[in-house]
Amino acid sequence: MRECGLSRNHSATERLKSTSREKLSHLKCGLVSSCPIPLDHRAQVPLDSTTEIEPVPSDAIPRKAEENLPPRKLPSSVRSWIDQGAPGRLRLQGIDYEELKGILCKLDNLGIRTRFDWDNESRTAVIRGLTELHKEAESWFGDQVAPLIKQKIEQVAICGRPSISIWGSEPLRVGSRITKDQSRLTPDHSLSHMHFNTNEILEYVSGVSMPPRVIFEIVESECYYLMIEKVFKYLYDMIGVHTVVLCTMTNIPYPTNSGAELAKPKPFKAGIEVWTRKADGLVGDHKLAEDLITRPDFEPNHADASSLVPAEFKDRAGEYFRPDPNNPDRKQRIYRRSSEIVLCDESVPTGQEKLNPELILSVYDVLRPCRRFPDRYIRDRDVVIPLKDIRRSLMSALEDRRELLQQHQARDA
Repeated sequence: MRECGLSRNHSATERLKSTSREKLSHLKCGLVSSCPIPLDHRAQVPLDSTTEIEPVPSDAIPRKAEENLPPRKLPSSVRSWIDQGAPGRLRLQGIDYEELKGILCKLDNLGIRTRFDWDNESRTAVIRGLTELHKEAESWFGDQVAPLIKQKIEQVAICGRPSISIWGSEPLRVGSRITKDQSRLTPDHSLSHMHFNTNEILEYVSGVSMPPRVIFEIVESECYYLMIEKVFKYLYDMIGVHTVVLCTMTNIPYPTNSGAELAKPKPFKAGIEVWTRKADGLVGDHKLAEDLITRPDFEPNHADASSLVPAEFKDRAGEYFRPDPNNPDRKQRIYRRSSEIVLCDESVPTGQEKLNPELILSVYDVLRPCRRFPDRYIRDRDVVIPLKDIRRSLMSALEDRRELLQQHQARDA
């Protein structure tokens, strides 16, 4: 019997090539799920949350879970979602974690790559299928961005030999207390900080073994509120995360009902947003690290700050805040490091797009100020990442997807 899930030792490219674009020809119809704003922002994962992840690792799923869920035994909502081509996100409420693992295993056996989030408090799971565009962005970060970050921090380190570990789409636990069914969020990639001293001995950072520092998540046509709420969870409800890099995509085409006229394509847009914590009364290396990753050429518009309270929420604000769950008199803040970095925008005439040539990250997205030399800071801290390849890959995947959908529609006409 085949074990479900993919080994995290596979390279990003190897994982991505495992899914053929020919699967599109088997899709029957598409569905864009609605996006109600959850009433309680303090829940670990919103009731209609969005996320992405591959099935949980094979060593986390007992084989009997696969046996307990033959296709006919999958919940009707999951079967319907599969029949419709696994579009958007699927929210499952009132299930237990073992049942979720069985569903993920069965989806993997059916060749459907997914991502999931799990909220233990509400017993809610959110599952998403992946498109070809998603896989292109995932591959780009793992194969191009992560190596550039690794190379840069190794070149400019003040002491020892820092490096990174690329964890891919490994589920990350929410909170510091480890339990069996603990809430989890799953990015498309997470980069952890490794540090070797002068004797080439691996040292733990801040008492945590290789904590995640940089999160990369791909967001396809999702509600902006849910996206921002998840950024808060990464930056405040997990240990060690410095920066969240989002790749947002809107108007990805999905199949229509069989026999229906193919709608005119909506203008596709893709961009990158970089989010970090905003120091608010913090002390020590956390505040210093946040100060160091602030770009000197960009000043957040504090007047544009938006509350995470649903009734007061504003889309596309440069800064958001919520009450600190441990101290209601204080606020937790996040801010977008720069304006949105546009990758593709079909709503703008060709040649008039304001496309960014590069993404700039910082070595302090991974590193923290050196405790041995607290007065020394890295001046050459920018990690410059060209965007030409990802832009070309996304547009090529988009054209292929539209062509396949047209062929499928013509065959059913």
